[in-house]
Amino acid sequence: MKLLDKNGVHLTSVDFVRFTWIEKNDDQEDQPDDEDEDGQEEDEEDESSVNYDDIAPVERVEDGTRYTTSPTIWVGVKPDSATGEQAHNSAMEILDLLKRYHVTDVDVEFRESEVNFAAGPELFAPVSDEDHLKDVIDNLSTALSLPIAGLKTKMQGTLGFYFRVGDELFAVTARHVLFKDNDPNVEYNYVGMFASLRKMREILNTPT
Repeated sequence: MKLLDKNGVHLTSVDFVRFTWIEKNDDQEDQPDDEDEDGQEEDEEDESSVNYDDIAPVERVEDGTRYTTSPTIWVGVKPDSATGEQAHNSAMEILDLLKRYHVTDVDVEFRESEVNFAAGPELFAPVSDEDHLKDVIDNLSTALSLPIAGLKTKMQGTLGFYFRVGDELFAVTARHVLFKDNDPNVEYNYVGMFASLRKMREILNTPT
């Protein structure tokens, strides 16, 4: 994925798959079901007389020749976002990378795809302990009572775990909460209200 990002490929997914299909033999014809003269299927045995333990397990029968491709790295890209040259060069670099680890007989394929999120119903905002519906709303509220939503999206979510780097406090949330589905997967740095408040605090704490 780092290699694709470096080449400017706006990917939506990377899957590791194999494709398989069956081709019928040329002399093979579809056999119709056995039917009686009236066009009705033959009567089945009375279910009460059937001993199901004596019935052999059903095994799949394949009429034809099965073909299976080599393992394939299946790269999904945003529609109309990648050129043939980008796809070819990226595929060659991926194969070269795999060869370093002695991985061969792998194909690389590109396809256009878009991600669709199945969002559930909106969650309730946290309420105070004095709210008469607290016992109901708490079960339908956001985790840790810390909801978050993006200005550019209609999605909402929750903040996850926290970590500190020096004096900076960070929190983790899902990407689709803050960015539109069709935005490219590029690095984004936000400079706004929080940075301004931090700068103002530094100024106020500076002795005159």
